[in-house]
Amino acid sequence: MAMKIKMKNILGALGALALVLGAGPAPAAEAFKAGLVEVFAQREGPWQQGFLEGPVFDAEGNLWVVEIYGGHISKITPDGQYQRFLNLAGDDGGGANGMKMDRQGRLIIAHRTKGIVALDPKTKQMEVLVDNYKGTKLHGPNDLFFDSKGNLWFTDPGTSGVHSPTGAVYRLAPDGGCSRCSTISPIPMGSRSRRMSNICMSPSWATIGW
Repeated sequence: MAMKIKMKNILGALGALALVLGAGPAPAAEAFKAGLVEVFAQREGPWQQGFLEGPVFDAEGNLWVVEIYGGHISKITPDGQYQRFLNLAGDDGGGANGMKMDRQGRLIIAHRTKGIVALDPKTKQMEVLVDNYKGTKLHGPNDLFFDSKGNLWFTDPGTSGVHSPTGAVYRLAPDGGCSRCSTISPIPMGSRSRRMSNICMSPSWATIGW
């Protein structure tokens, strides 16, 4: 089913994000019924093949997204054209997760097996910014954000869990230096555990949450 998202208000934006992030047909139907979301852009195939994540706008008003299951980095233009840009799925099953845009206009992507990579949307050239910490390969970066000083903070949960609490939060400085700032402790959920993968910072830039 093709989806075109138009934000009407804050509540509508939340409904649209639920739809974009692959909430499925039932929540999507409720959002449409409530008039919070309307079709804006088209993507071929059922919603299960997309599972969109990492939405970010560029200076031209294009919305860039990650197709988790398909492995594509895709672009939605201001007039609603859905364009698949580049497939970053690896032969080992690794793919892109979170995504942000840096001050140079590059897409900075948390890739499960390649690490943190920079993708030039004009040339499609890709550069690995960091894929290890002190010689140990990253477990599987998931989410990321930039602070006001240009530092890139990202989570690296991989398959971390109660059985192996090896995930961590890192800070990648503008000069390329990488620091491990904290470990990620999973939350037990019965016989399972929830990995802490998302990350954000408070408006005062004083507190980081994940």
